This record gives sequence, C-alpha cells and structure tokens, in this order.
Amino acid sequence: MRVLAIQYGNHDCSACIYDGEIKNYFLEERYSGKKHDLHHFEIYKNLLRVKDPVDLIVLCYFGDRTFMYDGGLKYLNMFLKAYKKKHGKIPKVIKDKRHHLAHAAGAYYNSGFDKALVMVVDGSGSLDKLSFEAESIYVAEGLKFKEIYKNFIKLFPENMDLPTELDRLKKLHPDAEIHRESMMGLGYLYSAGAVMMGETALQAGKVMGISSYGNDSNQTHIVKDLFVDDMMFHCREVNLFFYGYGPDNFKDIAQEIFGKKGVNVCDEITKENYQPYADYAKAVQKDTQNVILRLVRKVLSETGIKKLCFTGGYAMNIITNNLLVETFPDVEFYFEPMATDVGISVGTAMLHWRLNTKDLKPRPLTTTAFHGYKYDLSKFRGLGAGKEEVARLLAESKSVAVYDGYAEAGQRALGNRSILFNPLNPQGRDIVNRIKRREWYRPFAACVLEEDAHLYFDIKVASRFMTQCYKVTTDLIPAVTHVDKTCRVQTVVDGHLYDILQEFKKLTGHGILLNTSFNLAGDPLVETPQQALDTLANSELDYLWFPETLQLFS
Repeated sequence: MRVLAIQYGNHDCSACIYDGEIKNYFLEERYSGKKHDLHHFEIYKNLLRVKDPVDLIVLCYFGDRTFMYDGGLKYLNMFLKAYKKKHGKIPKVIKDKRHHLAHAAGAYYNSGFDKALVMVVDGSGSLDKLSFEAESIYVAEGLKFKEIYKNFIKLFPENMDLPTELDRLKKLHPDAEIHRESMMGLGYLYSAGAVMMGETALQAGKVMGISSYGNDSNQTHIVKDLFVDDMMFHCREVNLFFYGYGPDNFKDIAQEIFGKKGVNVCDEITKENYQPYADYAKAVQKDTQNVILRLVRKVLSETGIKKLCFTGGYAMNIITNNLLVETFPDVEFYFEPMATDVGISVGTAMLHWRLNTKDLKPRPLTTTAFHGYKYDLSKFRGLGAGKEEVARLLAESKSVAVYDGYAEAGQRALGNRSILFNPLNPQGRDIVNRIKRREWYRPFAACVLEEDAHLYFDIKVASRFMTQCYKVTTDLIPAVTHVDKTCRVQTVVDGHLYDILQEFKKLTGHGILLNTSFNLAGDPLVETPQQALDTLANSELDYLWFPETLQLFS
C-alpha cells in the first residue's frame, strides 16, 4: 500500500509518499526559491518523476477553499491527467480537511509512543463554516484519536456571537471540551508580533529570538489584557478578521493589538530602537507559554497519561518546550520536528496508510533527511579534503557549509544542509549573522556530541532534532550562547557530523560546533548541489564541503 498525500493551503505546500516509511517528500519552496510557497508546480513535476505508482491519493487541506491560488484545481487536474498517462490509471482520490488531526497523526506516529496525549497549537487549523480550529488536544492510541479539548476562532465578526454555532460545534465534537471565544490562535498572536517588527506573518521565530532581550518590568498590560481568563487565550479586544499571511493582511490587526499600546509597525529593528519591541515580544512569549502550561497541567490531571506529543507551529517554540520538560519532569515529551504545516502531508499519509493497512507497528522518527533526491556529485570537483581538514578549518574559525545526501525536511538543518562555525569564537555570532544576512539579535544553535552535552548545558533529555533549548553552564561557547544564557541544542550520535565533531574535539578539546541552516536570509534551505555552489559564490562563506565525495570548495 502506497499513499500519496498532497497538502494544500496558503503556505508551505508539500507532498509525501508513504508505504510504512517515507519514500518521497517534496516541499515547493525548495525548488521555487520562494519561502513558504503555496503552489504545487514543482511538487507535481517531482511526483511525475517517481517511478512506482501509488494506491491512494489524499488531498489534505483546511477548508472548503481547497485550492488557495488561482487555477489550483486546474493544475491538479492537469497533474492527474499526466499521472494517468504515465501509470495507466488514476488511483482513488479522497479529500481530508482535518488539519489538526494531520498534525496530531504525524507527531503521534513519529513519537513511537503507544498511548499518548497529542497537543496541537498553531495559528489556525481547519475551517468549519463559522469557526477555525485554534488549539486541539487528543488522546491517541493505535488508530483512534479522541478529541478531549478544542478551542475555536470566531470567523466572521457579524456572526461571532451566534449561540447556535457553539451548540453545533459541541454536537460535532461530543467528546471534547469546546471553547469558542477567540478571535485569534496563539500562533496568530506571534504572527501579529512579527509584522510589528517589519517581518512577514510567518516569521514568528524572530519574535521568540528578540523576546530574550525584553524586560519583565516593562511588559505590564502589553499583552495580558488580551486574555479573558488565565486558562485559555481569548483575544477579546480584537474585532478584525484577516485571511492570508502577507504583511498587508496583518498590519491592521497588528496595529489593533499592539499599536494602541505604544508600539508601532517598524521597518527595521536596530540596536537603538529594539527595546519596546523586545518588551512586547517577551510579553507574548510569557503569556502564551503560561496558557500552554495551564492547559497541559489540566489535561495531565484529567487523563493521568504521562506521555505527550506537542505539534503545530507553536511547537517550534523551543523556550516553551524546555519549560514543559522542566515543569513536568515525570512526563515523557515528544516535540515534532516537522511541527509546522510542512508536516501536514507526512501526517496525512501516515494516518491513511495505517487506516488502510491496520499496521500499528511503532516506527519512531530517526531522521528528517528525506527531502527531494540524492544528487550526483561526481561532476563537481574541488580540492580533496576529509573530516580532519574540515575540522582544522573550523578550529581556525573558518565558516564551512556542509552539503550531503537528502535534505532535511522541516525548519532544522541537522548536518546535511548546515553551515558550521567555531562556537569558541566570541565574534562567532556576528560573523555568521553577517554571512547569512540575518538580524543582529538572532541566536544560533549548537550541535554537540551527545556524550559531551552535559559539559556545556543543563540538559534533561537528548535533543536529536534540535527541538529544545537548554541553559548554558559554561562561558566557553559564546557564539552559541544567547543573551538569556540558553542555546538550542542538537545532540549528535552518528554520521559525518559526529565525525567532524570528534575531529574538532581532538584539535580544541571541545566536541561542539555552531550549526545553522545552509541558506541566506529570506531563502529556503539549499536543495541542489548547484544551489550550494551558487550560495558559496554569492556570500561571505569561506568553504563548502561535500562529505560524500570529500570535495572542498572555496
């Protein structure tokens, strides 16, 4: 049984083929070069390159507006006709608009847990007439996903208070505690914050990055009055509905939330003007994480289940993730590395494969390196260089980009599409931010030998997918130490990255490196070897290394 799931939405469209393992995965932005691309032109081309046919096609989306861009349905039909010409027939095609369930299925099946709570938190999920999903919690076991909590966003202001709508939702979700008082999901609050900083709404991570520069004493009443109570996020003051993720769509609502509190939309965050933005970012971080903590505490108490999967866009919030681990030490957490909508096609394919095969064998995620193809590198000739030479360059504080095998899916580069640097260099963060053309306040992650992680961090559990941050316990690694003395961590146990870390340790005494994604600001992760070479040529990067062929380029 081979299942093809194609995700449709207004950003981060992807496709996944699954037959008990991920066979193919394609993300539109990696080929188009347009960050968060909502189209499928390159996805369709790549799917037609796949040799073996599939048995089922699932179109996953979040509302009745299935195809968000002009001509979307036309292009799908063109793909299906081309598919029939290649394979002789079109398999069964079904639709599945259960957005939060797709998130939940991906996290649960990737976790390897038997029975677990699954919490989904994002900007919005499935659209159902007058309401969007905002937060959902499930009890997952085998093929069953029992809804126990649902918070919905009110869609249209003129229909916000229809008493029949809440009754309708309760009938549709009889097992769940239902709330419908919000005008925004937690993720949307972060999106509005990003727009205030002159970014697009999908750059919520920048809000988290600058939040560490905020002052607690300055955040009173910046965000708190947006909450109706201490348990759920009910944005009572916002009376605007917005649709889409462009800056123009969000400016009005961003102003509505923050402008009246003395913060205005900014073109650029500088070292001279950052403080009020850092203050409200910290308020966003603290108030939203408190909602998450209270919600987790509530469902743990009600169910007694001690395993919890966290997914949805908000699950990329490493500060909250670490706080969850610290607050609930008796709970086993799994943080999905493909937590944003890039993982919707993966979760959908996994779910429908299991529904059809009834195969419930645990298959915990071991790698995210399955995007695209392994390209032929033999025609690219540089200087011969092994891991020893690469480690020597890194010890000399040269920047080295690594390109190997399949690209990582999701937002975290874990060694196949990474830029590495010496974390011991006090100027390291500024140097790499300049290379990547990123904002001055952006922190960097560290990759570290798993057996040595305790030497640098107050680490509770391994973090092989870079989904958590930890307190830094030494002053030896300034390049990866954020202003709040934390670091996002990848613990490494094998592969070429492990080998480089070992060689670097032989030279410096430290098995740790700065690791950031191989791309420049505003660009998707590098996909092809030619893109890798072009990025090297058009940036201040010092070197590019192909571990597979042991070729070094400068």
